[in-house]
Amino acid sequence: MTNSSRNTTIDAMRVCAALLVVFVHSGNLILAYQVGTPIVLKPFLMLADAGDAIFMMISGYLLFVHPFQYGLMLQKKVRTILIPLVLWNLIWILTDLFLMDLRGNASGILSWSFQEWFRNLIGIPFHTAPFYMPFWFLTDLSGLLLLSPLLRSLTKEVPHLAAAGILILWFLPVSYRIRIPFCFFLFGALLAEYPEWKEKLKRIAEKITLPSALLCSLLVLFLPSPWYDLLDRITLILWIYPIGKLAEACMKKQKTASRIELAASWNLFLYAVHGKVISYLQGIYTSHVACSDSSVIAGYFGLAVLSIFLCWVAAAIMQHIMPRFYGILSGGRGVPVHL
Repeated sequence: MTNSSRNTTIDAMRVCAALLVVFVHSGNLILAYQVGTPIVLKPFLMLADAGDAIFMMISGYLLFVHPFQYGLMLQKKVRTILIPLVLWNLIWILTDLFLMDLRGNASGILSWSFQEWFRNLIGIPFHTAPFYMPFWFLTDLSGLLLLSPLLRSLTKEVPHLAAAGILILWFLPVSYRIRIPFCFFLFGALLAEYPEWKEKLKRIAEKITLPSALLCSLLVLFLPSPWYDLLDRITLILWIYPIGKLAEACMKKQKTASRIELAASWNLFLYAVHGKVISYLQGIYTSHVACSDSSVIAGYFGLAVLSIFLCWVAAAIMQHIMPRFYGILSGGRGVPVHL
């Protein structure tokens, strides 16, 4: 649902991205059981990997679709990224410190140097993950925002070279932490700078992305494991357009749109809290349910859905009883995107 002042489809895509990220971390259940991946889960794991890519693509797009003002942008990101990042990491550090103290092993955090505190509160983009792993995307996004004048020069001066660089980097054997942020942030920036590219890609995507994504999802069930990484990289790209179309369709229905916009206001809270919740639930689940393919599959879907529900309930309660504090923790997210 769009009007002259905003594009609420972006809110819906953000919600989709957040939900997919929860399912990525639900996949850690496989590691907790220390078993191989049930083959029927592989297509769903590939679909979930699109969550971080969508987030980075939207961030790059929104940064460059507006008139670019570097100083004002950095001032805004202090409120929307830096303050929530530091506060949430501090909350989890203090929570873990308290729990460690109860167990008598708190000395590790208490003996941190200044550099360790800095790294764990803010993180180092594209390098060491911050204290709370699900927030790696915020540290990486911060690095890209600092580099945004350089990236804008690339999109303005050598757009075709930038596009070729995205394709090459995406298929190189480099870290996920480098590929996802750089490739999709820059891709979103190119879409913002060149609307005609967006329209051409849209016409192609309408014809091939969904059938191709489904085909790759089927192939992963039959091809040997070494093919998984390549199919995962291809499928991740292919799923983005169908997810966008789903988001657009949902926002055309007034009742559904209002619910999605409410869920969008809980996005950062969901990112911040779901990791701890799903880790706790997985600990209970694995200690009470014997390992089998069926228990891994049931746990993968069930624990993700339960974690999302619990986080949304907690976010709604905090939003209602402590709206100002919730606004600080969420960095003002959830407000409809003005274009």
